[in-house]
Amino acid sequence: MRRQLMVCLLLAALNLTGCGTARETEDIMYTMAIGVDHASDNKLEVTYQLAVPARLTGTAGTVKKEESSLPTSFITTNLAEAQNLFNSTNSRTPNQSHVKVLVIGEKIARQGIGDLMASIMRFRQFRGSINMLVVKGSAKEFLSKNTPTLDIQPARYYESMFQKAKDSSYYVKADAYEFYSRLKEPSGSPYTALGGVNTLTSSDQPDKRRRPTEQADQYSAGSIPRSGSDNPVEFAGTALFRGDKMVGILTTEETRTLSMLLGEHPSVFAVIQDPLEPAEYVNIDLHQGRTPKIETKLNNGQPTITISLLLEGEITSIPSGIHYEETAYRTLLEEQVNQVMRRRVENLIALTQELRCDPAGISMHFRSCFRTYQEMEEANILDLYNRAGVEVTVITKIRRTGLMWRSSGMYQ
Repeated sequence: MRRQLMVCLLLAALNLTGCGTARETEDIMYTMAIGVDHASDNKLEVTYQLAVPARLTGTAGTVKKEESSLPTSFITTNLAEAQNLFNSTNSRTPNQSHVKVLVIGEKIARQGIGDLMASIMRFRQFRGSINMLVVKGSAKEFLSKNTPTLDIQPARYYESMFQKAKDSSYYVKADAYEFYSRLKEPSGSPYTALGGVNTLTSSDQPDKRRRPTEQADQYSAGSIPRSGSDNPVEFAGTALFRGDKMVGILTTEETRTLSMLLGEHPSVFAVIQDPLEPAEYVNIDLHQGRTPKIETKLNNGQPTITISLLLEGEITSIPSGIHYEETAYRTLLEEQVNQVMRRRVENLIALTQELRCDPAGISMHFRSCFRTYQEMEEANILDLYNRAGVEVTVITKIRRTGLMWRSSGMYQ
């Protein structure tokens, strides 16, 4: 019996080894990015951006950026068939486990990407951490024109861009898992970063002009006024979804406001009109003092939302020379910031209510108004958000004044 048991254990050990499906590195090709566009006859155009390891050997100066990756496209009905075609046209086995970004063309995003996301989340090679990006125009053009200046490897470029999304908060970071979770939850709406291709002609075509008491225009991807020989692709703004369909976009400043409501607003520069010299401006380094306080109520069926924000700032520039470091003047500046930020929050909520989406997830706070989950589902808390009255309170505290303790006017 012992001998028989030893033989059985030995055979079981041989069958349990994990090398049966192993492949050598030179037998695999790695996909860095996948682009999906709408094609004719309700088909998809799927573009794969492949890493070319052989072209990445040598020093950085000897490797051409355009040779470090290889885009290839297929017209097909779904991602599974695209994978089959992809596999049958290459000598190496495609591996999708290192995909950094899923790029979606605006046209198919507006038609709906629910089926696409279901495939992404179910297929084991795709990770839930894949970054989501909706681009103006086509994903194929975006991938083909992406020529990073400082990063030879496009994979490193995508990874770095999404890691530094919080540096300016002009675009957001959203992965496939978060998108799919919001798609299936009864509250909150999906959103992604917004990308585009710039013409690099320095043409100033903002999506929205500056408002009173503000000094900065608002842009989205593809419209930032810049020129030169830099990489023409850019990330700016947010794509908003209602269900699985894209319904609108947020500009750079609106995206900053969204990050504030999400409690993810970093330390960023805000340009505010000078309260006492309207022709001048004051530059303030702002950050959140705490996460937003959001309260919801239902009074006789009428929903209300109360939002309280605390901001802290450091003065970085006062061109007018007015002594805003002094308590009396600092109060004027703080109130100016309060008005600007309160109006931004009110405008963002009004826009999302008009689009009937809730990217900030404020509707989730209505859950406490119901006793059971069934009651919440019947009430449709997203509908409550869309018709709710909103009251916004912003309190700004200027904590620091930079390297100067007192400003003074210029000598004439």
